[in-house]
Order: sequence, then structure tokens, then C-alpha cells
Amino acid sequence: MISKATSIFLVITTAVLFISALILLSLLLANASLWVSLNMQNQLFFLVLVMLGLIPALILFSFFKSYAKYKGEAFGGTLELGGPVVVFLLVLILGFILPNDQSSFNVSIFVNRSDNGAPLPTGKALFIFGNQGPRTIQINQGDGYIRGIPNEFLDQDVQVRLLEPQGYEFLQDIVKLENSGINISVKPKSTPLIGYVKTLEGTPIPEARVIVKSFVTTTDQNGYFELRVPGSKPEDRMSLQVNAVGFNTSVYTVMPSSDEIQAILIEDGTQ
Repeated sequence: MISKATSIFLVITTAVLFISALILLSLLLANASLWVSLNMQNQLFFLVLVMLGLIPALILFSFFKSYAKYKGEAFGGTLELGGPVVVFLLVLILGFILPNDQSSFNVSIFVNRSDNGAPLPTGKALFIFGNQGPRTIQINQGDGYIRGIPNEFLDQDVQVRLLEPQGYEFLQDIVKLENSGINISVKPKSTPLIGYVKTLEGTPIPEARVIVKSFVTTTDQNGYFELRVPGSKPEDRMSLQVNAVGFNTSVYTVMPSSDEIQAILIEDGTQ
């Protein structure tokens, strides 16, 4: 029978191991992109398994007086293990064997904004796996995960599309699936505004300036303009300002999803 002091020591040790395993597991999940970039995810996973293996070994053999024994051939002799060592090794080995599905692989996805490098808070991405069909992946704080990808797609290019949030798109629409993970950047989506600038009589006005926010373009000889506004959504309302030499400035409220804009300028009566 173990003493009271030994029991207290074992309880404290078990609690410390359990809390340490939880902290380490939380760090592994919360900073997945960092560990993958440093190629340290396997080492941290191994440490978690070591702690989780020690906990049942201490509980079973210290408090419940359980017993386990393994005997086999190793290195030209007889290997015999007993007590907590068997349970410890069993947890450790199964932790590596059970998740190892040879017919498929998993990929971590790390999504950040191209303008400031910050992780994308939330979103959804669509990955298209050829004849396997598309998969929708949830993105949370820049991290996403694809499980059970058939091995035939390892190191292969697949199409990808950002579904949410609106107003953003991936910098590239093709990515390579690698075990080390995928880093993808998003940028504000450019929505076109197109139209014509004319006089009251319908005469095209060339070289007219069209301004939306801080973006500026000029009309061609036919009075035609096309202006792309990054980060705008189809339902956004924005102010479009048009001016030209010899004409009064006109201001319109437009939406990117609208039809061709017909801007009319009135001649400046002071000239």
C-alpha cells in the first residue's frame, strides 16, 4: 500500500501532466501555421503523447494496482516489460498508428490578407478536386483544414475559390496540395464601373475625369470609361464624380452592379 505522501505526490504529478498536455495541445492548435512553418508540429505532438501516456500509467498502476506485461524477442534476446511501461508505450504507439491512414492525407490551410498580412478572421473557401467534386472549407482566424484527401491529389494542383467574405478573392486560383500546408493570400476584389460621359446633346466627351474614392480614370475618344474599385461589393453605393474642361462637375450615386453609367455634363456658362 502506498503512503499518503506518495499518493499526494502522484496526484500532483498527474494533475501537472494533464494541465501541461492541455496547454501544449492548445498551443499546437492555436498556432498551427507557426509550427508547420517551423516544421515542429510532429515534435509537439510527440510531447503531448508522452504526457498522455504517463497519466494512465500513473493512475492504473499507482492507485488501482493494475498490472500489464509484454514479452517478446528483440535485438537477439528476450524483451520483457511490465507495469506502467506497457501502458505508456501502448498509448504512445497507438497515438502514431491510429491516425495514420495510408489511403489519404490531410492539409492545413493558412489564409492571410495581402494588404497587411493579418489572418482572415472568418470565411469559406471552395476546393475543387477534379472528379472527386468540390469541398467547402471553413476558415477561422486564418486557419482551415481539409481531411481525408485521396493520395492521388498529393503535390497536385487544384482549383480554389473564396466564397466568403464578399469583396475579397484569392490572389491565385490554383494551389498545390502539400503535406506542409498551404499559404494563400486574399485581396480586395475589384468591381468594374463602366459607362459614358456625354453632353446634353449626346456628344461624347473625351478626356473627362471620372473619380470614385481615390481612384481616377479618363474617358476615351468615345467618352467611354472603365474604373475598377478594389474592395467594393455589388450592393455598395458610392459617389462618382465627373469633370472636364469647359463643363460643370457632376456627381452621381452609383452601384458596381448597375448597368452602363450615362453621365451628362453641362457646359460651364461662365466661359
